[in-house]
Parts: sequence; C-alpha cells; structure tokens
Amino acid sequence: HKGPQKGPGANRNSGVNFAKNKWLVFVDDDCVVNENFMLGYFNLCKTVPHNVLEGKIICPNKRNSIFVRQPENDKGGVLASGNFAIKKSLFTKIGGFDEDLLIMEDIDLANRIRKENQEIVFCEDSIAFHPAQLKSISFYWSWIFHFKWQLLLNYKNGSRDVKEGYFQSTVTTVYNHILFLLRITYHLITKFDRDRWIMYSFERTLAWITLPVSIIYLIYWNNQFRTQIQLEQIKVHPTH
Repeated sequence: HKGPQKGPGANRNSGVNFAKNKWLVFVDDDCVVNENFMLGYFNLCKTVPHNVLEGKIICPNKRNSIFVRQPENDKGGVLASGNFAIKKSLFTKIGGFDEDLLIMEDIDLANRIRKENQEIVFCEDSIAFHPAQLKSISFYWSWIFHFKWQLLLNYKNGSRDVKEGYFQSTVTTVYNHILFLLRITYHLITKFDRDRWIMYSFERTLAWITLPVSIIYLIYWNNQFRTQIQLEQIKVHPTH
C-alpha cells in the first residue's frame, strides 16, 4: 500500500486505516529491525501501563560528512516516527499525523500526545537500524527553506497567534529565527557530537550565510500561513 503520497504523515495515516489491532507500530520503510523487535514492545506493554512507546534507532554505517545524514534515537525523548508504538485509540483521538506538515510531523504528534498528559516510554529492546542517507547539493538547497515548517508548527501548537498585527508578527518571525540559530550554534559548541560535528558545522554556517534569504522567505510564508489559517484552509490544534 503506497498511500496518497502527500507526505509521510498522510501515508502513515492511510496505513492506519488498514490496521485491525489495538496497537500501531510505525517503522520507516528503509529500516531493518532486530530479531526481537515486536517482543520488546510486547514485553514493555505488559509491564508498563502506558499508551505510547518509542523504540531505539541506530545508524549502523555512520560517516562524519556534510553529505551524510545519520538518523538516530538511542536514548529516547524524541519520538522519532521511524520507530514507535502507540495505542490506536489514542492515535485516533488526537487526530493522527498532521498532513499539513511535510516534515516535523512527529514533533507535532509528540506535542499533542503530551497535551493529553500521556507519558512516552523508551523501549531499548525494540531497535530499528536506519542506514545513513546521502545528502546532495539539491538537498541543502531545499534545507535552506525548510524553516517554514517550524513556523507552521508554531502556529499549529499555539505558540504563535494569527491575531497578532502584521508588524508584530513579522518582528516575531525574524526574532524567533535568529534566536533559534543562536541556540543551535551554541549547542554545536557546547555539546560536541563526534559523529556529526562536520555536518552540523556546515549546516549552521550555511544557515547564517543564507540568513537574509531565509528571513525574506519566512516573512512571505508567515503571511501565507496566517491567511490560510484565518480562512480555515489550514487547521490549528485546539489548546487545552
């Protein structure tokens, strides 16, 4: 089943329509799981009375390069969509993956799970091996403009309000983006990642070099998202 091919969130939601059991388990299609993958989730379900479990993601062929992406979740606290389990009743209750978000849909889902006061429990025994992914020049070209999804996510989760005036909204957009770049640059320096420091250094440098372009792009999309939300073409999540 290919799904509607309108982004990963839409494809996963489509797959859920075929699920018959009480639990849903999501794994990326380019992953290979360990032998006791399902048993790990099953055993934890029996011992821990929670509705959401996240599994471990390991990249088996790490290479510290600007042209390699290495997806991992080895300690939990991420809820990466590449490996997690959730009760179908809870998934349905919170509306599944938000199909407006072409990326960061797992971050959004985790936010809504926590708003339901649901704890996300880490399962070390359910492991998905995610191969490193090659990144081309075209990837970085699109990466420059991916920050608009964080902007939409902020409107979705209620941290931004479309009722702000145009000037205030524009200033907030610029301020938030610069603050974000300062924060991730600080983390690059203070939290050294020996497996990814070359890639992260390149991405941070690229983000600062292209800042003028990104700012113009974000201001444009901020106005687009505000208009679409006000016209109810894009739905935001209700706040509790």
